[in-house]
Amino acid sequence: MKSGGTLEKEILALEEQLLSPEIRRSSESLKALLADDFVEIGKSGQKYRRSDIIECLANEKAPPQVAISDFEVAKLAENLVLATYKTVNRDTGASAYRCSIWQRREPSSGWRMRYHQGTPALSPV
Repeated sequence: MKSGGTLEKEILALEEQLLSPEIRRSSESLKALLADDFVEIGKSGQKYRRSDIIECLANEKAPPQVAISDFEVAKLAENLVLATYKTVNRDTGASAYRCSIWQRREPSSGWRMRYHQGTPALSPV
């Protein structure tokens, strides 16, 4: 089931925060957005845990300038959504397909990312 409107805008805003240099360099901000059991499978095929991502982003020289397109949110359960989208790195032109699972464990706690995966696109997006 595809979702739209407010939920889609809310999740897109969270995804965009994770691309922001200020958020990426702040371990406290990342801890607020990434679930304790967060896992990422990067474009390289490497598996990362929450602590790996926080450490890696704290040492990031210059965050990539990324454009998001074709953003969609599907509601998987009451407090669980899947976001799918495409990205293009404005500096290199590299493109990727991405998906994230966001969960709200308690209605008042806000959304936290549980899983993220990036897959290189074989042709320009």
